[in-house]
Amino acid sequence: MDQATVDMSSADAISCDGHDEDWAEESSRVPVMAPELPLGLALDLMRMSVILTDANGLMRYANRDARGLLSAQRFLRLSRGRLCAVNAKCAGALAQAIRASTEGDVSAAAPTGAAVPLLDAEQRAIAAWVLPMRQCPDRWDARLAAVYIRSSVDVLSEEMFASTYGASMAEIRVLKLLMKGLNIDEVTVALSLSRNTVRTHVKALFAKTGTTRQAELLRLAASCIAPASTVEVCGRAAAEPNGPAARVAGRGRGPCPGARRLRQAVEV
Repeated sequence: MDQATVDMSSADAISCDGHDEDWAEESSRVPVMAPELPLGLALDLMRMSVILTDANGLMRYANRDARGLLSAQRFLRLSRGRLCAVNAKCAGALAQAIRASTEGDVSAAAPTGAAVPLLDAEQRAIAAWVLPMRQCPDRWDARLAAVYIRSSVDVLSEEMFASTYGASMAEIRVLKLLMKGLNIDEVTVALSLSRNTVRTHVKALFAKTGTTRQAELLRLAASCIAPASTVEVCGRAAAEPNGPAARVAGRGRGPCPGARRLRQAVEV
């Protein structure tokens, strides 16, 4: 694949065949690495969904975050053990990306893989990144695709940011929403603050971190994002429709800018 983003206009709109099966029955088929294995533990701590499938989308492995995302059945679900997007057009693009990743020339693939927008029933979006597995575990003889989905909520290390830069918890709450893609007006709605108060917090963050622009501040904050957690929050956060960003979306402005850009990739 020579493009980092799947062309949704060329992906057939498909739905997963067969009736939805009970999630408990489906989830029992998802291989989970033995808890005593260090690799299984490391993947389960990640704040990112990691899913391995074969060329036909048959699930071979899902980490803890991914199992939470699948159980919500908001963006992804299983049908007869096969990974499917809930949105029909997204399902076609996801299946296409997985097949291309497992059967195509690995050297020709984009370094970051193929980006597939996934939409829920309310047209909110997250991105799935599909990459070829260059080396497969010995017990799996088929080529596999790795599907990565970041949580919709990046978790800032509050203690590190507060101790390093002296930021207050009120300032950190504003920063966390800015990191999710909300603008100043959307932050005021989400936190029930005045615009002047939010701007005061942002200016204080600039002064304390030595930054002068919001882009600089966000780059700095990104270095303080926790990559893993012992608390199971990631899949649940990605599947949660009632977080601050969702509440803003319900006030008439629509999804946050990142979600709007992903949705535009689908609505060709």
